[in-house]
Amino acid sequence: MGSAGSTVDYTNARGGWSGAGEGNLSAEPLFVDVDQHDSRLMPGSPCIDAGDTSAVPAGLFGDLAGGARGVDDSATEDTGGSLSGVTVDMGAYEFGGSAMEGDLDEDGDIDLDDHRLFVWFFSGPRA
Repeated sequence: MGSAGSTVDYTNARGGWSGAGEGNLSAEPLFVDVDQHDSRLMPGSPCIDAGDTSAVPAGLFGDLAGGARGVDDSATEDTGGSLSGVTVDMGAYEFGGSAMEGDLDEDGDIDLDDHRLFVWFFSGPRA
């Protein structure tokens, strides 16, 4: 559905968008857990690397969780509007991928559990 005079760019709209704009999708976003209101993106989401980097306000460097914006997912083709080779994800959260640097237990965040694993990995056997 479109609305006369409205332009929507780089948005995943349920039911689609027939009005003016570019880069729009009508696809399942693949959120982590809709029932628990967790709208982080899962691997394979069509919203990864599909946002409009030029639409991110100047001085805004992070997503809703404080993670960096413009994190490239090498497993996903960049389909959004990039700026200086950086393409953000659609939505409030940037996909960190399963290979997030420092996320040793691969639970999607870097916390004390990751620190413990790091120490355990490198402490080695004691003589």
